[in-house]
Amino acid sequence: VSEDAYQLVEAGPGTGKTGVACARVAYLVDEYDIEPAKILLVSFTRAAVKEIRDRIKAAATDTSRIDNVQIITLDALSWQINKGLNQSEHQDVLLSYENNIEKFLDALRDQEPFLLSYLSEIEHLIIDEAQDVVSRRADLVLEIIRNVSDHCGVTMLADSAQAIYGFTSDSNGVGDPSSQTVVERINGGELHGFAVEVLEEVYRTDDPG
Repeated sequence: VSEDAYQLVEAGPGTGKTGVACARVAYLVDEYDIEPAKILLVSFTRAAVKEIRDRIKAAATDTSRIDNVQIITLDALSWQINKGLNQSEHQDVLLSYENNIEKFLDALRDQEPFLLSYLSEIEHLIIDEAQDVVSRRADLVLEIIRNVSDHCGVTMLADSAQAIYGFTSDSNGVGDPSSQTVVERINGGELHGFAVEVLEEVYRTDDPG
């Protein structure tokens, strides 16, 4: 699959979607020679960040530059962006996670030049555990995708059956974007251009045992 493709990968429990995300990064570096620093992988938890980096190294042929891949949670990315946007020496580091998300989203919608310049450098965006991205975080992810460059590819991986916020499409809030995951909103037509792929094999391990 080309480096600028938009893919939504649906994976059942235990099929190894994070392993596929890591293999995707290694493939982009090895086959397309994308500069690792221009790959942004957004993970859902801090605990996963180190594991993901180690797994990418295991999958890549050229491991010398893999440490430069940007692997970060959405909350940490929001904090870093807001810190970069605020020129004051008295940057408020005690904002809540939600306030950081809101500030990042506002800056995107205001087309803040520093932020647009940063996003223009990204050549591939990977969103892992997308089934757990809801509400304002879903707004933010969609806005990021709208503002990356035309040559930037996007890979989103999700297991809707494991969404920690429940099956929102069965809730009374169906039709309300605030109640839907980012995956549901893409499937609902809010963003076009995504090819849906379904993992039908287990990619979790190479060990038959």
